[in-house]
Amino acid sequence: GKRGGRCTGSALAAATSLLACSHPDSAARTVVFCGGPSVGGAGAIVDSDAGSTVRSHKELEAGSARATAAAEHYDALGRAAAARGHGVDVVAASLEEVGLYEMKSLLGRTGGAALQGESFEDSHLLDSLRRLYARAPDGSVGMGFGAQFELTAGRDCEAIEHIGGGGGAAGEPEGLSVRECGGARSFAWDGGSLSPHTCVGLTLTPAKKGGGASVMPQHQLLQLSARYSTAGGRRVRRVTTLRLPRLTQSYDAKSLLPALDQQAVAALLVRQAVAKANSGASAPEMLRWIDRLLIKTMKTLCAYSKGDPGSVALPPAAGIVPGFVFHLRRSPVLRTSGASPDRTTFFRLLASTLDTFSSLLLVQPTLRGFRVGSGGSAPLPLEPTSVTPDRLLLLDSFTQLVVCKGGALALAARSPGSPPAEEVQQLTDAVAAEAAALGAARFPAPLLIECEQGSSKARYLAQKVNPDVPLSAFLQGLYRAIVE
Repeated sequence: GKRGGRCTGSALAAATSLLACSHPDSAARTVVFCGGPSVGGAGAIVDSDAGSTVRSHKELEAGSARATAAAEHYDALGRAAAARGHGVDVVAASLEEVGLYEMKSLLGRTGGAALQGESFEDSHLLDSLRRLYARAPDGSVGMGFGAQFELTAGRDCEAIEHIGGGGGAAGEPEGLSVRECGGARSFAWDGGSLSPHTCVGLTLTPAKKGGGASVMPQHQLLQLSARYSTAGGRRVRRVTTLRLPRLTQSYDAKSLLPALDQQAVAALLVRQAVAKANSGASAPEMLRWIDRLLIKTMKTLCAYSKGDPGSVALPPAAGIVPGFVFHLRRSPVLRTSGASPDRTTFFRLLASTLDTFSSLLLVQPTLRGFRVGSGGSAPLPLEPTSVTPDRLLLLDSFTQLVVCKGGALALAARSPGSPPAEEVQQLTDAVAAEAAALGAARFPAPLLIECEQGSSKARYLAQKVNPDVPLSAFLQGLYRAIVE
């Protein structure tokens, strides 16, 4: 058999050129609806013969000339669209790969969104499109176009690195320019298109200290401004200014703990991991990097006696970091085993644009248990012992909301009209309504899954509560590495 004759790369090139001619300096956005892989023209990722296989992670790590050529084509289109402030969104609805891996640079440079589903009629896919193109109070589409960012800092800030959101690929922001005025240094770059969910991540590199002594101010001033055009043509500018205390050159790292936002640290760690992956690091290389970083950080912040793992005391201000790294190592953001390149790319694109709370939820899902007559819920650990026959569980992994009935509850629900069945149904309806409320304002809209313990759909829950290595064993290994 033959695959459908799709030439996605050529079609997108034509759309980009048309918008460049018709709307060279105004708001415009391209939406690509992919129902399968591209088999012809620039951007093709597989042959038209249905018997040929689409590239895998192993083939990409070994080097795929076809994938490289397709990625270069989409990167060029992304640069052209970003230069005019145009956005590109990709909506993939297929059981087969569509080439999202090759399009990641295109989406990053233009600030576009990636949406995935099995069919264009999937409810969560349609809800995501409605939320992406929701109207602003003035009636126009609630997006920004032709965005420009500017960060102003002191002269001791030598460089910045872009780690997701606000246009540009990982690393140097798109069209970066640097200028100095007085005692300040400004970094300006193009941000592509913006959406209400856009979240920008940056890291600042301090300048190397010279030999001469200089008097440093006691505070560091940072100012970030964003300018963009609305769909209606109105120009908007938003400015945020921060005044932060400056530490002396000789300080104890533990003195940072009172001011440490460990949730923000965890969210930035996710973006840094994605940036390393986009720069070509393999999954094993990223795991080694994140393990070394965790051990080095905990050695600096923890109190312990050398050679005694039982003496390690985690500071409360950084107490969630080891557990978060444990879940990050086995999350779809880093783990590639059992996942396609497109699926991995979807999660990495998503992780590099989410806000702090959403990033934490994507990596470390929450699990709550409900019982008939209890009148409330209880948080549960992501462990197999949390799954019991008399519990109804709600798993929130940001992209999925899983409502799973325990075996005993499912059995009681099969006797319609009986008091136990009515109580189970009332509890199920209440939890389903709570799940719907959780995902009501989320982008992309999560997939709601209702299942029973032991059913085929329960695999979505099982894969989150059955780690290869228990958290306790991971922490023991960490403590041993700290005290060595």
